[in-house]
Amino acid sequence: MALPDGLSRNAHPFSHPTNQGDVLISHLHPDHSAGLTLDGKAVFGKAVVHVHQSDTRFWLEPRNKGADPDHAHVFDQAARDLAPYQALGRVRSFAADAEIVPGVPSPRRAIRRDTASSGWRAKARCGCCGAT
Repeated sequence: MALPDGLSRNAHPFSHPTNQGDVLISHLHPDHSAGLTLDGKAVFGKAVVHVHQSDTRFWLEPRNKGADPDHAHVFDQAARDLAPYQALGRVRSFAADAEIVPGVPSPRRAIRRDTASSGWRAKARCGCCGAT
């Protein structure tokens, strides 16, 4: 599979997408998850995709799309991005207090711990919608 130009230019040879075992998506907004697929196929063909459970529960639930029509495109994109991985059983949800893989804490847990004392909690928000 040919890689998108930006990905192929920026990828280190040891981090080529076909070599990845785990991919962590902090949240399911298009600016974070859109690179998971190319022409409907998994770019990271061997990888397990890890997504926070609140995002899989919200963005992959069709009933929520109808309740939030302003963000319908995000629901559609999330479903497209994860579909090939779901078909292969390679999507794992994690909790805020979880260790995703050995030695890697939930990014939401890490962000909250780091920002709670420093007073710049707003920087932990997504630039496109303000989600934490």
